[in-house]
Amino acid sequence: MAAQQRSSAIKQTELLMSTPPDFTLRLATEDDIPALHALIEASVRGLMTGVPSDRSSSQGWKTGVPSDRSSSQGWKTGVPSDRSSSQGWKTGDYTQPQIEGALGTVLGLDTQLIKDRTYYVAEPTGFVADSGRVEHAPEEKEINGEPISESFVPGRDLSRADKDPNIACALAPAKANPASDPKQAPQSRTHPTLAGCGGWSKRKTLFGADRGPGREPDLLDPTTDAAKVRAIFVHPAFARQGLGSLILATVEKAAYDAGFRKYEMGSTLTGYPLYRLKGYIEVERIEVPLHNGESVQVVKMTKNTPP
Repeated sequence: MAAQQRSSAIKQTELLMSTPPDFTLRLATEDDIPALHALIEASVRGLMTGVPSDRSSSQGWKTGVPSDRSSSQGWKTGVPSDRSSSQGWKTGDYTQPQIEGALGTVLGLDTQLIKDRTYYVAEPTGFVADSGRVEHAPEEKEINGEPISESFVPGRDLSRADKDPNIACALAPAKANPASDPKQAPQSRTHPTLAGCGGWSKRKTLFGADRGPGREPDLLDPTTDAAKVRAIFVHPAFARQGLGSLILATVEKAAYDAGFRKYEMGSTLTGYPLYRLKGYIEVERIEVPLHNGESVQVVKMTKNTPP
């Protein structure tokens, strides 16, 4: 029975991942904090360490480590010491000890962003109904009553906004959808409540959680300083569906509206390729020591808005 339930859950997850949902973005609140902690940990463990290239959990693998082995038995970055990546393995950007040391410090939630109202959460508007068919709420074409246009985000191509459900979003509170109607909602959802999160900051802190290193709460000057792009995480169930790009464009737009014309971030090695694609330039690599004796690299990157 348990095996059948696992098989059913895997099939529903594969169906969800093959049918991209729409996403609704809104400002995070303090009520979201527990879900944000869970989301960030799932993102870090699921996307920053190695996983089998077929991404199938039915084979007993989790974040690149067999369920019956520990990382002390010869595993590093999700690849066993006696195997090569050509045997179906994708190497991770960080080792398990690095992940354990970084969670909650270098990688985690900065609740000051929630207090400053500069942190967003992304919610999937689609859900898997009892029949196993993915259903979606109507696609959002407006934000606060205004149609999405090419000028919505400086430097961002929105030409696919009407065609790609990953780009359609709304910053207003989520509208009612079948998943929120108790008469229509399925008994259990097959995806997390939050699909992703991310924000920007008007303060000097470059990266890290509440207990992170190098916190600088001083305010930035929009006329001379760069807004900080902070803590973008996507749940593994929604990876590679354009959500990271959507969150990035949203926070850049919000910082731009606040008067900033430059952006700066402390990127993970995992996020680095995306941010380069979006116009960010590497400035330096910072080796951050961790409490367990490990260290992780954070890449400082910058971007100017187009003239």
